[in-house]
Amino acid sequence: MQVLTYHQAKGLEWPITVLVELESKAKGSPFGIVAEDESPPDWRAPLAARVLRYWPWPYGEQQVGVGLDVSAPASPQGIEALAAERLERTRLLYVGMTRPRDHLVFALTGQPAEWLDELTGDDGAPLVAASSGVVSVGGRRFEVRTPSPACDSTPPAAGEFVRPLFERTAHPPLRLRPSATAADGIVAVVETISVGPRIALVGDPDLQALGEAFHRFLACDDPSIDPQTRREVATDMLSRWGALQVNPNYLVAVSDRFHSFLSGRFGDSARLREWPVHAAVGMQTIGGRIDLLIDDGNGFVVIDHKSFPGSMALDESRLRSFAGQVALYSRALEEVTGRLCREFWVHQPVAGVMTRVELLGAQ
Repeated sequence: MQVLTYHQAKGLEWPITVLVELESKAKGSPFGIVAEDESPPDWRAPLAARVLRYWPWPYGEQQVGVGLDVSAPASPQGIEALAAERLERTRLLYVGMTRPRDHLVFALTGQPAEWLDELTGDDGAPLVAASSGVVSVGGRRFEVRTPSPACDSTPPAAGEFVRPLFERTAHPPLRLRPSATAADGIVAVVETISVGPRIALVGDPDLQALGEAFHRFLACDDPSIDPQTRREVATDMLSRWGALQVNPNYLVAVSDRFHSFLSGRFGDSARLREWPVHAAVGMQTIGGRIDLLIDDGNGFVVIDHKSFPGSMALDESRLRSFAGQVALYSRALEEVTGRLCREFWVHQPVAGVMTRVELLGAQ
């Protein structure tokens, strides 16, 4: 048995769900912090008219007998706050009522079920009504069961509130994440090309933040625009990611030598940056984003940027992680397009190296 709040129950399911505290009352109040829109929202600037309004309760712990406890709820702001509270309670009722798989139980105490009464149809009539030992729900009537004052020694009928047992089946994970997959089998570095000198790093930079800055810049940089604009973008990118140990000119140089390699190796083939991939394979889905996908019309080349400054050939775990990642990308692309990935490359902008990897029987 689990005892949870209505909020905590979101997204969960049980064979039997018992809803309690249905006699609780809405307690909306205009006091406290409330988010409001001063004008209708504009999708171009959704927060432009969004404000926080704070009304403090001036009487501390004293909640009644001060006049304001009566006038505030009757004010337009009080009525609006109460309506918002009731709307939220309606949402919570929906959550609670949709948690059971087989049986839903309303635990009624004999007091007016005011929370249930707030759930009404277009005509204002309650959708769930309890009276004379009967609960009516959407036109259907159910007998109210009251607890026995004495313990009943007669055991209940077996399986009254449960489904027949069935054999459980173990299924693989629904989602396959390329970035979290390592390859088994043989993974080999078959080609290493130097595209430029190693970048000098000052101090002890955060390689993850540095890698994010390189990824973002390579995803948006256009070598054909003027150098000053490119340097300004590089400066902003390094500042945003806190990678100030790198000279912005290095990012521009890295992009230039990377595109020079692409032109020399793959000519005018389409270069698809940050290309999203989603494919259903059997009962599983593969989803991710490829840093750079080269498409020559017949097959694909997958290129992934790695800020790791060492040798990929000497780092077995990183090599297998890369291989598992691109193997899933290849599988998804073949499933969707029917075309194969013929090459897999690691671009290391810090080391100035392009490394081609082959998956020899890797899974």
